[in-house]
Amino acid sequence: SHTGSLSYAQLNMRANQLAHYLRTLGVQAEVPVAICIERTPELLVALLAILKAGGVYVPLDPASPAARLAIILSDVDAPLLLTERKFSDVLPRAGVHLIYVDDEQQTIARHSEANLASTTRALNLAYIMYTSGSTGVPKGVGITHRGVVRLVKDTGYVSMSAGEVFLHFAPLSFDASTFEIWGSLLNGARL
Repeated sequence: SHTGSLSYAQLNMRANQLAHYLRTLGVQAEVPVAICIERTPELLVALLAILKAGGVYVPLDPASPAARLAIILSDVDAPLLLTERKFSDVLPRAGVHLIYVDDEQQTIARHSEANLASTTRALNLAYIMYTSGSTGVPKGVGITHRGVVRLVKDTGYVSMSAGEVFLHFAPLSFDASTFEIWGSLLNGARL
């Protein structure tokens, strides 16, 4: 469902099911997986699933021009694109396998809810975000797991605890979303 809330236990179980499914599709360490999902609990399930499978998420903004999305998909060479049916008209199809998470719920739900054995290390990429392309062509910037953890764990610049509530305001394709999402989830807060 796209509404309501998920507990951490529910989030983990749903992410595990999708991660097991992604593994069957070849997602492992350093495999880029493009993602274009609305800011809902489904987005968080998908992000966690990509990381649990060992993959690298590559955010696509559905509001971007089709040409920009095509450049990003071609450059990053992601074999999979996790998305929702409502975005089928705006996303390029060439060279990428589209998985509509809303259509595939039954398939995903057949997979195990158990945690996966992690193959990810601190210096593996967590995500690749593309620059605005104001200089001509968008460029991918890879961020490691260590970089994300360094930003939001044991920080000296802001209090982050389970008692906090974070607003997920930034689009996933904007780096401020890293602080919002992982600052919240890696500290047990509400997002």
